[in-house]
Amino acid sequence: MGRRWRGIGLVLAAHGSAAVLALAVFAAVRDRLPDPMATHFSGAGPDGFTALARWPWVVLGVLLGVGALVGAVLWAGSRRGGLPRATVAAVAGVPGVLGWALAAVPLANTDLADASAAEFDPLMLPVMALAGVLSGTVVGLLLGPDPEARPEAAAAEAPLELAAGERAVWSRAAGARSAVWLAAALLVASVALSALSQWLPAAVLLSVAVVAAASTLVRVVVDDRGLSLVWFGLPWFRKRIPLEQIETAGSRDVAPFAEFGGWGYRVRPGSRGLVLYAGQALSLRLRTGKEFVVTVEDSRSAAALLNALISRRGTEG
Repeated sequence: MGRRWRGIGLVLAAHGSAAVLALAVFAAVRDRLPDPMATHFSGAGPDGFTALARWPWVVLGVLLGVGALVGAVLWAGSRRGGLPRATVAAVAGVPGVLGWALAAVPLANTDLADASAAEFDPLMLPVMALAGVLSGTVVGLLLGPDPEARPEAAAAEAPLELAAGERAVWSRAAGARSAVWLAAALLVASVALSALSQWLPAAVLLSVAVVAAASTLVRVVVDDRGLSLVWFGLPWFRKRIPLEQIETAGSRDVAPFAEFGGWGYRVRPGSRGLVLYAGQALSLRLRTGKEFVVTVEDSRSAAALLNALISRRGTEG
């Protein structure tokens, strides 16, 4: 089995193990629980209740649903390049936290005649955190160390031929299909949790879905000012690299997980940029010696125009 499938399998196994743990705790105390039992807590006490017959489905839906979603994201992100141990370990910590949180719910209701008297034990919070750390650590150790990865540097693209005084602009939309699917899946999960009166997790998932949807489409513009990025869903959030800060521009393939540990605006030693998917990217070599990348189709044309504008600026200067 390759490293990619081994990592995904370990993450799915962690989610399955957490589901088994939560269901085992529920089964052990089921005869001592009120029906319905309190399943959501606020500062004023329980504010959400679930019938005992429905609770196992909540556990399976949350843990197996999240596991399937995470597995799909890891699969999509690792199609080109490896699957870093840090990424897998971080993801594998989630079922540790969720498993203990779901196990703590029936424990908070044990031996109560009225579920409205249930109280969530705050001591479970450090236990949940420790479970997440242990789960991630074990999976990371089982996966093993990362193989050495050395992405090839992008060669400078031949500049376009521009006549004296001629102006040119290159513009293209860059999007992440994976983020669209993630937003859709989170929205469905949020609706499902709302139907089960799990209001807080539903609100959290809905918020993440909105942020994911708003950040999936970016307009990339190259002109005589340099490189500009404008988020369609977040028009007030822009990124610009002035032409005078760019030494050369090229195009290369990017492996999000292997090189940057995931998607989004990423920073690593010597390189940073906007990584929305695996594939072609515009690569800028800055005068500081660092690299800036943005995944976008037809990146060779963008690089050729940038190099032409850089050359013209040097001639005029």
